[in-house]
Amino acid sequence: ILIGAVVLLALIAGTSAVTIVPAGHTGVIVTMGKVSDRVLSEGMHLKVPFAQQIVMMNNKIQKTEIDSNGVSKDLQTVSSGVAINYHINKDDSAKIYQSIGEGYADTVLQPAIQESMKAITAQYTAEELITKRSEVSANMKDFLQDKLSDKYIIVDSFNVISFDFSEAFNKAIEEKQI
Repeated sequence: ILIGAVVLLALIAGTSAVTIVPAGHTGVIVTMGKVSDRVLSEGMHLKVPFAQQIVMMNNKIQKTEIDSNGVSKDLQTVSSGVAINYHINKDDSAKIYQSIGEGYADTVLQPAIQESMKAITAQYTAEELITKRSEVSANMKDFLQDKLSDKYIIVDSFNVISFDFSEAFNKAIEEKQI
């Protein structure tokens, strides 16, 4: 019985001394609550059993979609929808985990997207938002990337899905065209 218990404890300690970081992730080393500056790359790694915890951070390109309301330069209410592709820098995974946490998308990314949409929308008239859509999208991406530069989040693409205006404004445009 004693030998069986020792073997069982050795197996438990042995399996808790190994961690596997999946593809597209980095492992942030947390030793008794202290975050290490070093991160683990993909593959199998050894760790101190029961003292170290490995937190997986996703470094793959991720997508988020947001709807926002704003006001154009000519004071028209604009509802817009955007899709953003982003990822976190592998080397900065530990910094993100330590300073922001695993919920960085909700804590930092979402508010920054909202702010960039409102700030850039206000620089264009309603007509320009439609006719200069690619320019508006590029400016929103640049504004967002500047906003996130110290948060270790990289914006890969910023796509404006839709611009919607008030019903009265749409009706006025239709009547003008007729």
